[in-house]
Amino acid sequence: MTPLSVKDVLTASDGTHKILFTLDDGLAIETVVIPCSRGRTTVCVSSQVGCAMNCQFCYTGRMGLKRHLRTAEIVEQAVFARRLFSAKFGSITNVVFMGMGEPFHNIDNVIKAAAIMVDEQGLHFSPRKVTVSTSGLVPQLKRFLKESNCALAVSLNATTDEVC
Repeated sequence: MTPLSVKDVLTASDGTHKILFTLDDGLAIETVVIPCSRGRTTVCVSSQVGCAMNCQFCYTGRMGLKRHLRTAEIVEQAVFARRLFSAKFGSITNVVFMGMGEPFHNIDNVIKAAAIMVDEQGLHFSPRKVTVSTSGLVPQLKRFLKESNCALAVSLNATTDEVC
């Protein structure tokens, strides 16, 4: 049994594909496949259903946290992206944890999923091509840097520089 089933695939005019997945408990998440220049294709994975950070500019944050995704649910997003789009775009070259949720709020499963993605017995992505983005949860950020060799991005957003 797979932890995800494809509910819908939407295609934007620029070739980006949004995959809406239904989870085994009926909740839904989004994954985005982004064809880039120079033969790169990025899959943007979710780490939670909703988000507890409540960033007002973000629709996912406004919906609140429904639950953390399990490791298999995170990894399966990249697996599905490969299955659905490798023939169209070539291999998926990059993974970004920038979908639904704050990855470091689900740190245990995110570290495990990232490890599977870079393991040669797993999805075998280069650690430099797997990027986890955070809004800045510092203790989890420090843990990630100790336990993972994947890339890190810190996302700071505000309406003015003074607020940021």
